[in-house]
Amino acid sequence: MDKPNYPKQALREGILNALIHRDYSSVSGSVLIAVHPDRIEITNYGTLPIEIKPSDLKKNHLSMPRNPDIAHICFLRAWIEKLGRGTLKIIDNCKEYGFNEPKWISKAGTTSLVFSGIETIISKDDGVSDVVNDGVNDGVIDGVSDGVKDELINVTKIIAVNEGIKTSDIAKKLGKTKPTTERYIIVLRKTGIIERKGSFKTGGYYLTDKVKEQIKK
Repeated sequence: MDKPNYPKQALREGILNALIHRDYSSVSGSVLIAVHPDRIEITNYGTLPIEIKPSDLKKNHLSMPRNPDIAHICFLRAWIEKLGRGTLKIIDNCKEYGFNEPKWISKAGTTSLVFSGIETIISKDDGVSDVVNDGVNDGVIDGVSDGVKDELINVTKIIAVNEGIKTSDIAKKLGKTKPTTERYIIVLRKTGIIERKGSFKTGGYYLTDKVKEQIKK
């Protein structure tokens, strides 16, 4: 069984739970889905009931939906099976496909479901290729072929979704030798696209803040 890019059913269940348990009494409240390079977070306004702790969500527990009417509609539409089972289904789906066990965080008036260890996909349309091409074409590095530019784009994408990654690990993901990968890294550092942080033994590579802002635009 091929591992998908993310636990689809778990994310679906997490979004439904956020809608069912959101505190709609605040006009500023919302449900937020945040996609980070290494994780996905689903956050809804409203904390857990005082009778339930985050650790209780990993076992059979009483269901106390803040919005029973919404929960009932979801049940009638067969979007949820049984109240109190949603969090267990989320955990089971993550385990089934080899993902980290998710965790719930309830604080500051919100509840978040965090899926860690998920590498989000960055495509050329996300601005990585433009950033690399602009950096190379600015004259910082001469004589870079189109083939090398493509590899520089791939290295940049790998670093974007694996912050702090080391050269040897980049080489494995890229399918290139370490010396070849090091040459790509030198180019990207000289163009200000990536930077190294940390000590020689424990440090790794990151996109520069300037490049992160460019990609977001």
